[in-house]
Amino acid sequence: ADMAETVQKRLGLYFGWKELPHKQGCEIDYIKKGAMSLPPSSLKEGGHEWRFITRRNHFDMKLYARGMAVFGNQKMRVPVHSSVQQEQRAVVEEAFGHLRNVKDERESSDIPFFWHIPKASGTTVKETLSDCYGLVRTEMIKPPSSLEVIEDKHVLNVDLSTPDAVAVAKRMKVADRGIADVFVSQLSLEGSTVFTTYHMGRAFTIMRHPVKLAASLFYYRRIATWEPTYRP
Repeated sequence: ADMAETVQKRLGLYFGWKELPHKQGCEIDYIKKGAMSLPPSSLKEGGHEWRFITRRNHFDMKLYARGMAVFGNQKMRVPVHSSVQQEQRAVVEEAFGHLRNVKDERESSDIPFFWHIPKASGTTVKETLSDCYGLVRTEMIKPPSSLEVIEDKHVLNVDLSTPDAVAVAKRMKVADRGIADVFVSQLSLEGSTVFTTYHMGRAFTIMRHPVKLAASLFYYRRIATWEPTYRP
């Protein structure tokens, strides 16, 4: 129910996205598919294991609490602690200098930027964007990174998965070409720098409770033989 509200009543209404006429019910189908793919877990909220993971993920819990507050009032402030080094401040300032403040009026030149947090329903969102709404999103499906649009998947074959890949995309001026409807990256800071003063990014993300995310990642790594983090 929460995911359905996020996709339909938050993202859909905010960005004006709608299911294609021949794709009615597509959103709910992907949301159900994503829920069914979650591995079974013996974790119980408030239980011993739950409290243990909470203590080990203190800062994730604080970030999640902040995210929930932002989700509730749709405001965004990103404080930078005074102890952060100047060079780190510069990275943050450069990144957010390419993003539109969520409180500002939307402009037609703005490009949605999905910060994909792993194991937080990101795949469901990406499939919904492409298949249900018919939007072209960024994802390198076949190397090398290029400006090719893979029509049947509604994907621009550009790589935004590493800082070096983002640098290549910036040199291609991909944000100013008007090819992709939504940019997607797991890099919130570096990924933001692909946008320009002519086409600012308008960021959104999907967050998941840190304990549930940690449990999901644990089970995923036990079966994901294709991942370098595979742990049987």
